[in-house]
Amino acid sequence: MASVVDVTVDRVPPADLVSVFAWLGRQSLEPGAVHERMLFDGRRFWALRAEVGRRETLRLPSGPRQAVRVAVVAARGDKKHRFEMWVDPAQRAPCKLVYHHSLLGRLQAVLTGTTELA
Repeated sequence: MASVVDVTVDRVPPADLVSVFAWLGRQSLEPGAVHERMLFDGRRFWALRAEVGRRETLRLPSGPRQAVRVAVVAARGDKKHRFEMWVDPAQRAPCKLVYHHSLLGRLQAVLTGTTELA
């Protein structure tokens, strides 16, 4: 028997490529949560689906950090782009991003440091 999954569909204008990361960080980070939203890349619209995974301890240049893994798929017809994002649940900030590119392979960005604001 299939389990019941709570899906949140955002009924707001499409996000752009930068603000979508902030939007994802503000969503529920409970394992199993699913969030959907339209994305506009400047030329085309994509259906974005983000599935929240489990909490993990990441070893980053900035030091170890607790983060929640979010698997994201942006789809338009048969074309799909996949990436993973790890979000610090306390700060609601991305710590790590991995994009799976069909030609270039695995591209990764990680948090290298933080600055406290006065």
